[in-house]
Amino acid sequence: MDFERMGCSGHHSPQSTTPSDALYWEWQQCNRKHVNKSRLNIWQWNSGGLASNTLDEVKAWLSLQCVDIGIIVETRLTFDSQWSDADWNIVHSGEGPHKGKGILILISRRLGSLSNMRWQFHESGRLVHARLQMNPRPIDIVACYQHTYNATKACLQARDKWWNKLDQVLGGIPNRNCLILAGDFNSSLPYSPGITGSSSFHWNGQACSGATHPDHAKFLNLLRGHALVTLNTWNPSLGPTYVHHEQASRIDYICVRQMFADHAARDVCYLWHSPFMNQTQVGHVPILSNIARYWIPQNYSKQIQKVTMQQRQDRKSTRLNSSHVKRSRM
Repeated sequence: MDFERMGCSGHHSPQSTTPSDALYWEWQQCNRKHVNKSRLNIWQWNSGGLASNTLDEVKAWLSLQCVDIGIIVETRLTFDSQWSDADWNIVHSGEGPHKGKGILILISRRLGSLSNMRWQFHESGRLVHARLQMNPRPIDIVACYQHTYNATKACLQARDKWWNKLDQVLGGIPNRNCLILAGDFNSSLPYSPGITGSSSFHWNGQACSGATHPDHAKFLNLLRGHALVTLNTWNPSLGPTYVHHEQASRIDYICVRQMFADHAARDVCYLWHSPFMNQTQVGHVPILSNIARYWIPQNYSKQIQKVTMQQRQDRKSTRLNSSHVKRSRM
């Protein structure tokens, strides 16, 4: 109502019943009109547990911000399901009575209907692969939630098995497809030219590296083997992705193929002050990035031969002369 008094009244959508609904609808339409339609907005977050009312808030906020693909891990929901609403096609993978896992993928209906999607739960609540049939190439979304590191033999074996399964999933995706790999990998990453940026991040006024995980080399080799770039490692000032009391680390990532990792894609935002959070830098931060919707090789324009008007006329004359000779011979 305060915004209404400021002159921000909008046109009511068919579903609007209150001034606030109308204002939300107006902002949503305005944002959709002015969003860069040549790029896809990608968002991911470890929620640490997802209540139904929080999910409603998240969906409303993502719609308002014109996010195209959203990934939420550690939902702690136990069911496997897929459904659609007015704005989203949604897939969720849980694991029965175990409430420490869960992956939810939201894909805007602007990109297609649920019938255009295919998905597979490679490890319930921890590794989900969804494919959206798009032209000229499909979009593959691999959502991840690696086991939390623990120095026990069982945990190390589970993490190793998960790395191997992720490698297998990525190996089955055609190189021509647009690939988005995102989630909580529960692993640090060292510096690697072209793959990762700085191995440290800024926190509390100093450079930190966070916890170092002994199997991080497997993660790095996996990224290198599939030509993937971690978008949120190139700007140390972004800080950590996870904070707990006096500890901080960078373990959440959004990764894409090298040809999609342009300057705009690496301009990542950490959204600690998202309205659906507790407004404190505790837990995991939501991460927002964007990638090109279509990738065109840099030398593509050079490969296209430009034809002048004179050349067109010469070719037309050649075709006419050829057809005249054929008729004469007949």
